[in-house]
Amino acid sequence: MKTLSMILFSGVLLFSACQSDEGDNGKKLDKQISEAEQKMAAESKPTPEQLTQLIKLYEQHVEKYPERKETNVAFLMKAAEAARAKSDFKKALEIYDRVIAGFRGHEKAARALFMKGYTYDNDLVMKDSAVVFYKTFLQRYPRSEFADDAKFLLENIGKTNAEIIEEFEKKQKAQGGSSSLSGK
Repeated sequence: MKTLSMILFSGVLLFSACQSDEGDNGKKLDKQISEAEQKMAAESKPTPEQLTQLIKLYEQHVEKYPERKETNVAFLMKAAEAARAKSDFKKALEIYDRVIAGFRGHEKAARALFMKGYTYDNDLVMKDSAVVFYKTFLQRYPRSEFADDAKFLLENIGKTNAEIIEEFEKKQKAQGGSSSLSGK
């Protein structure tokens, strides 16, 4: 009889654990995410496993609580950055696509499109794809806070830092300025 009671108690406990966040409006999951973020912030370099777990928590929140749009778009952007941090660029691009498609008109959709170009440019070194996404970004969001960055990156795509500095110094001299970035 004692064994049967323990089995029933364990079953009830397991069932309630699985159902425990149904009525809490995401508070339990929010707490898990917050704790995972704090743990990673306390470390100098998070492990790929920690980043993967955090991405899963963010995505779980988005799936379970679709009505929490502002929180979800922020979590998706954080998930994409976590994917980039662990060099899972395919995953990052997939998440940026979710933001672009699911949050049209939101400022984070603009950032996601910019970051998609940036990921192709700097992480995957696929310059042709980067150009396409930077141009698309500028067409859709010409007044975005990242518009000047996108223009600069487009103008300098494929150039080395030394070439960019040299061009900058030539422009400064032509304008009568004496600023030098190379320290000469």
